[in-house]
Amino acid sequence: MLELSDDFIDRPWTFRAKQGEEGLPAAGERRGPLWRRPHYGVLAWIGSDEHDPRQRILGASAAVDGLPLAGWAAAYLHGAKELDGEANDGTALPVLFCPGTSGARRPRPGLQPLRSTLEPGDVVQIDGVTCTSLNRTAFDLARQAKSLHDAVADLDVMLRSTKLRQGDLHEYVQRQGRRWGVVQARQALPLLDPFALSRPESRLRVRWVADAGLPKPLVNAAVFDRVSGRRIGAPDLLDPESGLAAEYDGDYHWELGQSTADNRRQERLESLGLTIVRVTALDMHDPDRLVQRLQEGYGRARRVGRRNWWVPRAGK
Repeated sequence: MLELSDDFIDRPWTFRAKQGEEGLPAAGERRGPLWRRPHYGVLAWIGSDEHDPRQRILGASAAVDGLPLAGWAAAYLHGAKELDGEANDGTALPVLFCPGTSGARRPRPGLQPLRSTLEPGDVVQIDGVTCTSLNRTAFDLARQAKSLHDAVADLDVMLRSTKLRQGDLHEYVQRQGRRWGVVQARQALPLLDPFALSRPESRLRVRWVADAGLPKPLVNAAVFDRVSGRRIGAPDLLDPESGLAAEYDGDYHWELGQSTADNRRQERLESLGLTIVRVTALDMHDPDRLVQRLQEGYGRARRVGRRNWWVPRAGK
């Protein structure tokens, strides 16, 4: 019986090219119950997690013979672990790959070709896996996103999780001419903010600016009591001119301890004259009503006379 090292178990294997390579399981073992087949010609140890992003990436790379991976898989390799191949509804996203000049390849279960010309420098290797470069990965994410809200959310993840720089990305996108999806990518650029802490928070910011037409807010900016100098909180979004703030409440905010802390912080912020709009996932599914609430909150905030807070910088 073949003894499997941790490295061997952790990665899928393809046997199309080197059937008899030393150290690989024999043909009889490959047909046994210890191996599953995530793609044609690819074997993975049955004990590995087939839903794990890294396993999906390694299996896809083996299945396409090392062609460059793109989209969420490339972003994950670059360090954006939040982009784990799971859609907003919980379904698994296909792994994108760039066939280049190797000929047209049809989509297969879990794999989808991205037929787009790669520029010099668009391809890199990370941990032995070929993928698109940081700027190219961000560009593809932005132009392929289902909406501007998702494009901004994905790029915010890249900014806070990788070495991506806004200036470099801006220059890259501007060089892309009339490529498919470039308009959405360009629309996303001025809406990005590296201080965002979650994808729903990023989507809320797009609702605030692009849909409600409100001034671009500060993101997670610390608010201080002007009299005592004490730090009161850091709203997710804040317009320092009107005093409107928005807070996104994820699932964990419903826990008793977190909910109590949220309520106390809101009371302290409101005592300084800030107007707070709280938003949940349900609110995000009713965009028209959410936009109306933000606009109404902005109107209320402008009517408040007290200005007892100050914000030293745009970030925590």
